[in-house]
Amino acid sequence: MRLALLACVAFAMNAGFWVAAEDTPPQQMAQDMLVAAAELAAAHADTRFAYTVDYWGRENDEEVAVKVRYDPRLPVGERWRLVGAALEDLDKDLRKEIEDLEDRERPDEKLVYNKIGDVLAGLELVEETNAYAIFRGLMNGEDLPEDVIQGTITLNKTTAHIERIELRALEPFKPAPIAKVKQFYQDQRFAPPLGDGPALLVESENDVSGKAFFKKFSSASRRQFSDIELVNPADIASAE
Repeated sequence: MRLALLACVAFAMNAGFWVAAEDTPPQQMAQDMLVAAAELAAAHADTRFAYTVDYWGRENDEEVAVKVRYDPRLPVGERWRLVGAALEDLDKDLRKEIEDLEDRERPDEKLVYNKIGDVLAGLELVEETNAYAIFRGLMNGEDLPEDVIQGTITLNKTTAHIERIELRALEPFKPAPIAKVKQFYQDQRFAPPLGDGPALLVESENDVSGKAFFKKFSSASRRQFSDIELVNPADIASAE
């Protein structure tokens, strides 16, 4: 069984760059840069991408590694392709999981932290250097338990983008009546924006343990994103 807690996170910069007013206090400069990064990401919420994912996962004592590519320009039902292997060579459970990927609507939106603006109010600047600003606080929002998840956001001031988003459960919580998560940690890393585009997710790691259906579970996963390609919406429409 796989348990996933997806954070609503996104970040952006207005027109791909940020300029401070001469009289802006240093701490306010970092806050303004963070808000600008969130606004840029939000502006690219509808941008579509094709991409490849190298996935590694461990569920209790079982490990799996697979490489897949998503392309929204392909016909519905054929947008996820296995890379370097044949679907029939996989075991039944993994084959079913890959087939189920087709039921996900717009999985490429996770590449952009376009909803981070919804949770900025709960963050405070806790550390700053010439190169980085680190913000921390409770992150409450859609898909997140109330007052349980602590977020730590690392802002790269040189490139004016969110470089890292870490989420950690401060206490156990119940994502569903039949499950209790005792420990949860997620680490997402983003590449600097290219041109006027948004910063894009390049690696995500999750570590979660708890109990579900009266059985203990422990799982970890790592996703590495590569060969990210901007997709013309007109090409998607023609496939549908």
